[in-house]
Amino acid sequence: MTCPIQNSSEIGQRAIPNSSISAQSYKSIHWIASIPQPQVHALMTAAIGLINSSLSEGQSLSIMEAMALGCPVVARNIPANTDLIHHGETGLIFNSPNIYIIFLKELKDCLESLLVNEDLHRSISARAVEKMQQHEFQLHTEAAAYLKLVNDIQMMESNHQSRDAELTQGLTF
Repeated sequence: MTCPIQNSSEIGQRAIPNSSISAQSYKSIHWIASIPQPQVHALMTAAIGLINSSLSEGQSLSIMEAMALGCPVVARNIPANTDLIHHGETGLIFNSPNIYIIFLKELKDCLESLLVNEDLHRSISARAVEKMQQHEFQLHTEAAAYLKLVNDIQMMESNHQSRDAELTQGLTF
């Protein structure tokens, strides 16, 4: 099994934390600096799963992309991830603290579940795609929400400037 890892974090090709072994020493792990989105999608489609081990996260677009493509996601139990993933239904969640050995065991258990249980793999893939097809996750819905946010900010700024002008009108310094 080969595990391509897109390097978008500060870890890069340094040693794995709390370990004297670098990730480069494993023949099945390959660091990828940056690749075009169509190739990322091809990798996600062909992969056993996507791993997201972030300690904190906003709404992860990489998780949403993987789910939309039917690539099962294995992610750390943090609020943004559990907003998207329901353990055993739309992905797998591991409850790993920052203790490296426990993290590896929980991650290994989740990945083994996907490897040995084809029904689980298929079920998670299908449910993840269904979830990403819901209205709230559609591109036009996301774009409209961002546009509304920008418009609201502009309106608040305009109102603030008008109020400041009214308050300072007639004042001399």
